[in-house]
Amino acid sequence: MPMHHFILAEDRAQSRYLKRALAERGAALNLIVGTWPELLEQLRNAFLLPPCADTWSKALESAAQGLEDAFWRESLSVAPRETLTCLDRELRRLLRANGLSGSIFASAEHHLDDRAERHLHDLHRLHLAMGEMLYGELALIRDLLGASGDEALRKIVVYSQALKTPPDPWRRALLERLQDCWGSHARTDLVDVLGKILHDGAADQPLTALRHLGRSLFAGDGARVPLDDSLQWLAVRDPLQEVEVAAGIIQKALRKDATLGFADFALLLPSGGDYARHLQTVFAHCGIPLSGLVRPQPLRNLGGELVSDFLLSMRKPAPVMALASFLSSPLLPWGQALGHDMAQQVMNGNFSLPAPEGLAGWGKRLLSHLREGAVGADQVRLGLGVLAKSLDGGGKMDPHQAHALERIDGLLALLDAGGEFSWEDLLQAAAPQGMSQVAETALIREGVAVFNEGEEPWRKVRRLLVLGFREGQYPAAPQVSPVFSETDLHALRAQSAKPIETAAEIIARRRERLRRQLHSARDKVCFLIPRRDALGAAVQPCQSLTFMAQLFQGADEAEALICELETDSGRDRARGVPFALPKPPVPPRVVSPADLSFQADLLQAFTKADGSLYPLSPSALETLMVSPLAWLLSRMGLEPRDWAPEVLDVATKGTLAHQVFEELFKPGEPIPAADRIRSQISDLLFQAFRKIAPFLLAAEWRVERAHLQKEIEAAALSWAEFLNKTGARVLANEARLSGRFDGLPLKGSADSIVALPEGRLFVIDFKKSKSPARRKRMEKGFDSQASLYRLMLQTGDAVGREDELGCALRRGAEIGVLYYLMNDQTVLCDTSGWIAADLPGAYELGEAISGNAMALIRERLLQLKRGEILLNRQGDEAWFEKNAGITLYALDRSPLLRLFMLPGEVLP
Repeated sequence: MPMHHFILAEDRAQSRYLKRALAERGAALNLIVGTWPELLEQLRNAFLLPPCADTWSKALESAAQGLEDAFWRESLSVAPRETLTCLDRELRRLLRANGLSGSIFASAEHHLDDRAERHLHDLHRLHLAMGEMLYGELALIRDLLGASGDEALRKIVVYSQALKTPPDPWRRALLERLQDCWGSHARTDLVDVLGKILHDGAADQPLTALRHLGRSLFAGDGARVPLDDSLQWLAVRDPLQEVEVAAGIIQKALRKDATLGFADFALLLPSGGDYARHLQTVFAHCGIPLSGLVRPQPLRNLGGELVSDFLLSMRKPAPVMALASFLSSPLLPWGQALGHDMAQQVMNGNFSLPAPEGLAGWGKRLLSHLREGAVGADQVRLGLGVLAKSLDGGGKMDPHQAHALERIDGLLALLDAGGEFSWEDLLQAAAPQGMSQVAETALIREGVAVFNEGEEPWRKVRRLLVLGFREGQYPAAPQVSPVFSETDLHALRAQSAKPIETAAEIIARRRERLRRQLHSARDKVCFLIPRRDALGAAVQPCQSLTFMAQLFQGADEAEALICELETDSGRDRARGVPFALPKPPVPPRVVSPADLSFQADLLQAFTKADGSLYPLSPSALETLMVSPLAWLLSRMGLEPRDWAPEVLDVATKGTLAHQVFEELFKPGEPIPAADRIRSQISDLLFQAFRKIAPFLLAAEWRVERAHLQKEIEAAALSWAEFLNKTGARVLANEARLSGRFDGLPLKGSADSIVALPEGRLFVIDFKKSKSPARRKRMEKGFDSQASLYRLMLQTGDAVGREDELGCALRRGAEIGVLYYLMNDQTVLCDTSGWIAADLPGAYELGEAISGNAMALIRERLLQLKRGEILLNRQGDEAWFEKNAGITLYALDRSPLLRLFMLPGEVLP
């Protein structure tokens, strides 16, 4: 029977150290170094035991939910994941301590207080409800203990001398069983080599302050020695500066001492924090190689997000951000580019979700389900099935696709379990959980070693820098149990004679590990203490500093050991720290914008495939009037496309109101009476919600819906009254118009066109706002939009229409411009004598409402033909507000517009 020799290490770091030390002493056959999980896997393979089914977590969850009178019941309903994690931890603690019986202590055997007695009793019931099963490691050890040594394919001799943590009863029983079976085959030469490797050699070195610290820390012997250059404590600003100072110390030491190399240094990092990211950035910039840096990297849970977004999108009204996020997922069959285009259409307000050309199969069916939505369990179940068949990740997306399928299976199981259908329960079950991956730097010999507070040191070095020497670290405080107090655990330990793990034991073990970590450095140790955390909050030094101060002469207080690098006296005391020479401040680079000149006709730069110019719209010409750069960015498609949650802003209100007016006041139909308007407004607005802003159908928007309905109803009643009193008839709504302005093509869509009895026409523009700002703009002559619509009627193809509008235009009907301000039900127009003077809420302002605007637009067009783009001036907003009645919302379209403003009062 072949024989393997297995050296059992405390953790992976010690395993790494032992492997290197053994390799340096010569090669050996059938020699394995590993940790407990690796030993158990070797034994499982040797005895041909099948892998244990991992049903512990599911059994725990099912049993915990079934005990309705247990102490965790309320917590389980509020925070199920956290509660199950806590129960899992406490059950494992008790099972490990109780040993081979494989059960939880019976509560009747103990004399605890009522709270602890109840908790123990409920945990005992929980384990019984789980069938007294064991979690993975204990179940495997039980099977190994029940197997005969003769059944093994190979003998495995275990050497446990390197262990620092006493094994629990289960592991101890396994080690004893292995010793009984094959311990006699242990190699004495290997035992001797291990003894030499594990001997730290500290007793053979001179008694420096560092050696005294490593030997006497936490021992309480009271001996004090003088401090020397082997130890120092440096206080810095925050974790980032800790890393920068550590890099500087290493660089200065290497320049000063030619015998030092990168491999002579090590960094000890605390548990938690963001030191790994800072180290990777700063040390790479300084050209210092790192060895063994482990950095957890958070990952987006694309599979979980996909399933959660799908459910949100199936429940109507769907949040626009959820729908856009779903469509742009890389896990779907239409690809990210096409998915992003569909998502952008949704963000632009198009919720029809048409199937792209060429899309077929499951992808097309998936879009159909998204359009229809779901109201019950059957529709959700069907939709989830289609989603599962539509997934198309591949490559790097395989783990995310697998996670999505797993989440879909869980939701289908929840639906199949029966019970009342609840969107809230489904969404809670589908909530995506965080994901991460571990990135580790290469284990190079000539690099600065990175140790972790929770692991053994894996290399002997000359100098050690301890980062994050702050409260709560070195040693890290053990996790507090919400189930048993420390007093409860000590009582259980005393009354049961079982090795129940307590916080005091954990702290003692961690303190011993800190001493071993300090022993890994031969010459010097430098402790770096941050005064603030990453958020700027003040933090205190490590509590172990108090124990350290008791070991050295002249350190009556712990703070006396610390050199504050932010003070002159602290910098004078610090050793080996490079300090930058003071330099005069350098002002930031000044941005010097200037008007742009392209030396080309910018109007001719945007042409169709046939060479014709793209037409301009009234809104684009207004943007050009107030900000040529904003017009250029829009024309080139360079405006930011921000995705944001739905909001009931002025633009959305206006679009909804326009939709309702279009249905109420139809061409060729009589003006609706007040009763009809009041009876139809609710249904028409509901239809507008479904088409334009379905998010407003959700219950949480009911107050906004009610207010908007009242506003539109009041506006519609007043508009109907105006039409009746003037005898106007609606000729067209959302009339698509085209025409020419100084030879340039125009296009646009007028909200409405009405005819007066005298054969006159009004071009109508509805505004969901109040009248003062619009009236000021018209009186100042800076209104242009409606006047451009009139120009399109006069110069475009509307004259050739065969309807009443076309006939009126061919007769040369006079055309007026009219704004209806819905919020205060006011009519403003550019006519004189068309409307009765006593008509309430109607004002004729004369034909000069657009003179200044049209002149300025013509000037801007000439500038474009010369290739000139004038930048906005810093005084533009105030000037246009005062002199033109225009608020420059165009400047909000891109941050570049205000960044590149020029000094001055007004754009020329």
